[in-house]
Amino acid sequence: MSATNDQVSRLVDGMLRTSQAFEDGELPVDRLSSDLKGIIAALSHIADLEWVERIRTMRNQIELINAIYLNSGRSALTPIERQEVKESLSDLREALNSKLPEA
Repeated sequence: MSATNDQVSRLVDGMLRTSQAFEDGELPVDRLSSDLKGIIAALSHIADLEWVERIRTMRNQIELINAIYLNSGRSALTPIERQEVKESLSDLREALNSKLPEA
């Protein structure tokens, strides 16, 4: 595996772990959004830009939910918001798994 493919694989793995941590209730939505943003920024320097933009769009959907939640002053996401985040994460996982570099 090339060094670039190895880097992409590690970053993708980080995104998958971050997504799972949210789903397991270990990570709040604001941290999920900011962590994904940082990883996507790193990917933008080494991965296919069209693919990076696709996953960035998915993360932006999560950020929109996060912004609404933060602006509301509530202490937790609504069930609808949580479901929307989970759906975005499902789409994100699908996109990430479709682009994993081959060993």
